[in-house]
Amino acid sequence: MFFSFRNKQPMGKGKLSGQIFPFLLVGIVGLLALGLAVSGIFGGVRVRTCAANGADAGSLATASRFCYAFNELCLRNRAMRDYYNLDWSRYTTMHLVADAYLTEGRQKSARAQVLLESAVGDVRRGSWCEYWGHLENAENNLYKPEGETLDTAFGQTLEAARCVGAFSIMGRYMRFFTNNFKNNQQSNYCLANRFMESIFTTQSSLQDARSTGLTYAFNNSCTTGDAFNTWVATGGFNPNPTFEWGPTGNECGVTVTINTPIIRSYQIRYATWNYPQKKTLQSEGFSCSYTHEGDATLTISRASKTISLDPFNEDGAWELVGVYRDLSNALYNARNWANHIRGQTVGASHHTEGCDDIPPNCHEVCNSEPWGHRESSVDSLNGFVNCLLSALRRLNEDHDGILSMINIQQNNTQIYQNVWPPTPPNGPFFASLTCDDVKVASANAIASDDDMGDPLEKNTPGLMIYIIDDVFLTPPPWRTDCTVDLWCRHTDPDTGVVTYDHARGYSRATFSGDGIIRTFKDDFWAQIDEASLF
Repeated sequence: MFFSFRNKQPMGKGKLSGQIFPFLLVGIVGLLALGLAVSGIFGGVRVRTCAANGADAGSLATASRFCYAFNELCLRNRAMRDYYNLDWSRYTTMHLVADAYLTEGRQKSARAQVLLESAVGDVRRGSWCEYWGHLENAENNLYKPEGETLDTAFGQTLEAARCVGAFSIMGRYMRFFTNNFKNNQQSNYCLANRFMESIFTTQSSLQDARSTGLTYAFNNSCTTGDAFNTWVATGGFNPNPTFEWGPTGNECGVTVTINTPIIRSYQIRYATWNYPQKKTLQSEGFSCSYTHEGDATLTISRASKTISLDPFNEDGAWELVGVYRDLSNALYNARNWANHIRGQTVGASHHTEGCDDIPPNCHEVCNSEPWGHRESSVDSLNGFVNCLLSALRRLNEDHDGILSMINIQQNNTQIYQNVWPPTPPNGPFFASLTCDDVKVASANAIASDDDMGDPLEKNTPGLMIYIIDDVFLTPPPWRTDCTVDLWCRHTDPDTGVVTYDHARGYSRATFSGDGIIRTFKDDFWAQIDEASLF
């Protein structure tokens, strides 16, 4: 077999010199004479040669074009992998920052609980009937600017609310970022899919490879002339790749048949959009009352709500911000009331005769005006703080079913571990043929609800595409076949005798190399592994 590619460039001019030139000239003349002597059989040899060349060129060009397409697909697949890994790293950073906010918030909340327990322990009913110095000490425990007080507890609770709020903002951004990646990665796959289906204008990789193979097969099957070029330019390959040329009685014709594999499906490796089991939590509610010196009672309360944790805890976190905000507001009022009681009590003008005595006489005196009202105010404030302390304890303890930072943090960790793994394992896989079937399988976008883009449907499986793991062809072998049927009819101008020359060339080319889509090796190449002539 040999190729006789048309339109190849001539080699550079040689330089004839020396005594050998006359001998060469004689040899060339002799060969021309021999050619004229055997001109009767030259037509058959030429037909066979052109059929073989055309088949080889057609199969090899078709396979080479397919290799080009798959090598490009490997590069696009590598880009998809890199995009997944890069954005996973960014998402990991967001997750760690969000988790740190919750950790800090839990520390602030726990500190507020310790402070409240200290305040409640120091303010006790019995202290009011003790001597004056001890009484003043008890009152001061309600309000100390330097630390262990309601004032500091108020500040710690407010900081806890801010930490949960910061987490909620990060959760919103993580949701947007994840959704954006998911949609962009789908677009990356769709672009790769369309590349294979639409290389160069409107032709698919299959059509492009077949068109390239037909071009090379016809050009190497001794087709000539302007008529052939016009036939090609006007789409002569389709639907019937047969071309005939020559004058009547001395026509030639060539038919090229190319068989190519068809892409049956793309095997996509993806991470399951696997949200943790949907949780329904109860937000903390409380109703705490305080009565000052027998006046009207003031109640600060917050109703409990049932909250379904969304994938990135935005709604639950905002509700928890409200809980801590109301607790901090209540503690702010408690601090002011404690300061007011302290300001009324401290001072000689508030001494009642007999209150410096040692009990039991002191009890009778201190239960009278004005000490009785002040003592009842402290009792009421003590109960108010205890009420807030109970709510804070429930938030800080690990209770199932309670909307707390602990449960939100656990849910955030489960999302990180399940929704977007660092590298998906060997599966699951999804067999796709077009971009649309991926979109249908991963349809989890619902109507936009804010300016951050479409949220993710809760608890709906979808596709976090990692790579194209493999491409399945029909028929399975990665090869192309080309058959060239070439015939010529000759009419003797003197005798009118008609003779026919016919040859059929067959060639098979295979995809070689180690190019595997999932390993991103863009080294597919083609070679002829079988050829025959009939």
